[in-house]
Order: sequence, then C-alpha cells, then structure tokens
Amino acid sequence: MTAPQKPSPLAALRRRGWPAWLALLLVIVVLVEIILVCGNSSLFHLIIPLATGLTRPANPDDAGQAVNGIAFSPDGASLATGSDDGLVRLWPVAGESQLREFVASPRSVAAIAFSSDSALLAAASLDGAAHIWQLDGRRLHIFDHDSPLRTLAFSPDGRALVTGDWQGVLRLWSVADGTLSRQLSAHRDWISRVAFSSDGRFLASASNDGSLKVWDAATGALVHTLEHPGPVLGMAFSPDGKTLAGGVFGHGLYLWQVDTGALRQILETDIPVWDLAFSPQGAHLGAGTDAGLQMWPVGDETALEMPGQPPGSTLSVAFSPDGDLVVGGTREGQVYIWETETGRLTITEFGHSGTESTQ
Repeated sequence: MTAPQKPSPLAALRRRGWPAWLALLLVIVVLVEIILVCGNSSLFHLIIPLATGLTRPANPDDAGQAVNGIAFSPDGASLATGSDDGLVRLWPVAGESQLREFVASPRSVAAIAFSSDSALLAAASLDGAAHIWQLDGRRLHIFDHDSPLRTLAFSPDGRALVTGDWQGVLRLWSVADGTLSRQLSAHRDWISRVAFSSDGRFLASASNDGSLKVWDAATGALVHTLEHPGPVLGMAFSPDGKTLAGGVFGHGLYLWQVDTGALRQILETDIPVWDLAFSPQGAHLGAGTDAGLQMWPVGDETALEMPGQPPGSTLSVAFSPDGDLVVGGTREGQVYIWETETGRLTITEFGHSGTESTQ
C-alpha cells in the first residue's frame, strides 16, 4: 500500500483559496520592506509601505506642491523656493508678490542654491538636470546627469557647482564655462545633501547609505567617513566650518568635529529630519522635520518652541543672512517665516502663483 503523498506548499495554498494567497502576499511585502529599510536601497522609493506602517524617506515627486528647496539670497533681498511642479519661484523678502518663475523641469525641483554674490540661482531636479540662471531669467548652463538629482551647492567663491545624484556620484562643474572639473564615486546609495565649508576647504556629502563624507575640496581626497545608524537626509556646516551636522532619518541629529572626525553631540529625536541649517552667527541649528520646523540653541539639547506650526512635514529650512529670520517650506506647498530670537510667526504663507515665467 502506497503511503499518501504530502501536498506541496502551492497545492496547499490552492486548496485554501484567496485568503491564503493574500496572507502570502502580505508576508512578501513585509519582508521586502524590511530588506529595503535595512539595506538603504534607492528602490525604497518604488515600494508602497502596504500593511507594515514602516516610515520611509519620501520621494519629493510624491508630494504635489511640496517645497523641497528654499534659500535666501546672500544679499538678503530675495527668497527662492523650489517645488514639485518643476518651478523655482523668486520672492521679495519684504513682501509676498512673486518676482519671477524659472521653469526647471517637468518633474520635481529637489534643491536650490544662490551663488555667494547673489547673481546666480541654481536648481537640481529629479529629471537629472542642474540649471544655473542669472536672476534676470537668462539661463547660463544645464548640466545633464544620467540619474535624478537631489542636491547641489555653489562653492564659496562661486566658481564651482557641486551636484550629487542617485547613483552616489559627486560632480564638480565649472560655472564659468560649464565643463565638468571632477567626478567622485562617493557613496553606495543616493546622495541627499552636499555642502562646502565657508572657507571652501572642505566639501561634504550626505547619503541614504547612512554616511557623511568629508572631502578635500581642492584635491578631491577623502578626509573622513562618518557613519550613522540610518539614512542621512539633512546636513549643514556651521558658519565657522568647524562642525558638521547630519540629520539621521528617525535617529536624531549628529554633530561632528570636522578636522578630527570626532562625534561631538547627539540631539535625540525619533522624528524624521529632512533638512538642516545653521544660523549665520552659529547660535542656532534649524531642522525641517515631520513635526514641522524645530530649532535648537547650539550646545543645548532642548528644542525651542516654535508657535504657529503648520500641520504636516517641513521639508526645507533656511536662515536669512542677518540671522533674524528662519523660514520653512512644507510638504503642502506653504512657506512660513519666524523671527529667530522670539519665535514669533511673521508670515504664514506665500501663495504659489506668479505673473512671469522664464524658460
């Protein structure tokens, strides 16, 4: 007599019908998400966190009118915002009437930056292009990349523009003639932030791979690799160039000594951090977070109260050149401005409509 054969797993699933198949699908989704969270993969942005509740670093393309980049001009005359609709908007700091729109991309503008003389404005977009304009609207350069861009920065002397892409590559471009000066295979995953120290000596890059890297800006030599317990999405040099801050997604803010690579301080918070900025005098550290704009006095571990917080996430943050104002751009497309010292909310939002558009 032949012993009955044990049914295969697939046969057992067929017998149990759709509830078993649904359970298997949920298990697969959970496992994929855990792997992606732990592995810091760029594919993270293609997976919907179904049934798991795990928080993921957001793709700026997902968020409608989100203000992903914000910057004051160094002369203090204007404020620029870059958003999901592919536009960069230029505003007067003294009022809410929009000055100009720059058309960057059919996809999201992920970052913007002014040159130190306030003459040029740059934008990075998810279509892989970096743009440089004069403020009168004339486009000087388009630097094309073979993967999306999340970040860029001008060197302090305005001669170079650095970009970081989703393949972990840093590129330094000549602003004068638009040529590629240097390329560095920097990270294992996409680059979220780049920045120069104020004296131009160091270049730093932050990545979804969980590291900050500090480079010699003149030679391209790697100086430090600073490891973190999760993706680093926000980064900023202190004005004196001695401290480098990294915002770790869901794991707090890490402050490092630039010359030695020593960890100086951890500001504990489990709130995801999207962007960081030091005030020009170095007295405050501002953070765009999922709980709005937060601000710490440097050296203190307690965040200040910021009244009038908008609901939802603040994705971008910047201080005015005199340090009197701090501004946050939200996922919902609003811009809020506070007085730095008093925390008083001065402007509740800018409208996102304009009268002049520049191709």
